[in-house]
Amino acid sequence: MRFYNVFSRYDWARAISGSARVPRAVFGVPPNTVGCPFPASRANRKKNAREEIRKGVWRETRPTATGTVALPGPWPLILFVFVLLALCFSGTAAPAPAAPALPISGANQPAIAALDKVMMDYVGKINCTAGTLAISRRGQLLYERGYGWLDRQHNIAAPPNAYFGIASCEKPITAAAVRKLAAEGKLNLDAPLFSTLGIHPAGSIVDRRVTNITFEEVLEHKAGWGGDIGGELANAAWAAGARPPFTAPVLLAQVMSRKLEDEPGKVEKYSNFGFDTLRYVVTFESHLTAGVYFREKLLRNSSCQEIGLPGELTPAQRTGRAVWNVNAGGPVFASAKYLAAFMDEYWMTGRPRVRGFPYWYMYGTMPGSTALMVWRPDGINIAAVFNGRNGTKHEDIQAALEAVVVNAFNTSPFRFSPSP
Repeated sequence: MRFYNVFSRYDWARAISGSARVPRAVFGVPPNTVGCPFPASRANRKKNAREEIRKGVWRETRPTATGTVALPGPWPLILFVFVLLALCFSGTAAPAPAAPALPISGANQPAIAALDKVMMDYVGKINCTAGTLAISRRGQLLYERGYGWLDRQHNIAAPPNAYFGIASCEKPITAAAVRKLAAEGKLNLDAPLFSTLGIHPAGSIVDRRVTNITFEEVLEHKAGWGGDIGGELANAAWAAGARPPFTAPVLLAQVMSRKLEDEPGKVEKYSNFGFDTLRYVVTFESHLTAGVYFREKLLRNSSCQEIGLPGELTPAQRTGRAVWNVNAGGPVFASAKYLAAFMDEYWMTGRPRVRGFPYWYMYGTMPGSTALMVWRPDGINIAAVFNGRNGTKHEDIQAALEAVVVNAFNTSPFRFSPSP
């Protein structure tokens, strides 16, 4: 029997790189024992192998017709591999293609290009695909532009009147609709909410105070049922056998079977569920969806109808007017132009805008929306919306925009100073 070293150059390269285990036949049988049926002891074999490797004289042996032939060792191949790798990485890598510049749509006003810079900066900071800005004063639209892309593929530029989810910036609009219905005599804001809507408890009434909650208390976030309780109510409705989508009457029935957290009308706790309820009130009293009412009934001095509920969007509107994640921006979408037109006619409380110089601002945030509305004392209204959020502060966006607006439109020196 003969023993041959069958460890090829390819195997050497794998062994040196650590990607393969060296065959025992190699390190177990050094060159001086190839062909010996009784190789040296394990310790001697390892010692001899290490010595041969150190000296660089290890050879591959192969059988021939006349015996074994020593072939060159692995080192030329290893050197060749290193040279090849060096050549591969020595050249300058081709630069990555530059990302396409964000498009800007709408009438260009070079004198106030700083507004564009602020908006473009915050599209980047928020890490979203699009933003929109509108500025008005006393019923006149002063500025309206769109920034970035409607779609994920960056093929469709966002128009100035693009539809964005506006998150909690819908609350002044919903409040205005409810107060308008009251002003028209269709709703008594001091009437009990549940009996007016014909809501019956899902179980037993455990807190009699719930029957006294009024529409006005819901408008002021003082219903007493707590803050964001929508998830708890949905769980209770599910346990009771209801299935999604959970309508306002189903969830309100669960409220009537819960203990209130506070005395109605006493403690303010910000409640998204309260305004979900009020949008249902708009539909209940007007026999129109809230979106249709906002479009057709709310504004008196503007023909802008760029607002609605995401479910009302047609496929064509979703493709060419709405940002790709409009559904993630809250229960209501709108253009910045509509928000500016709304601010020309209503205050943040939803009451009609009359003479006065208040300073109000409203923020909205959802996974698909960073929105803000600013009523300045000098009559300037600012509406800005982005289709994303990442913790960027509304106060910073507001301060940056107002710093430009003060100089751009020759307004009073009043400036917004964000609280620390």
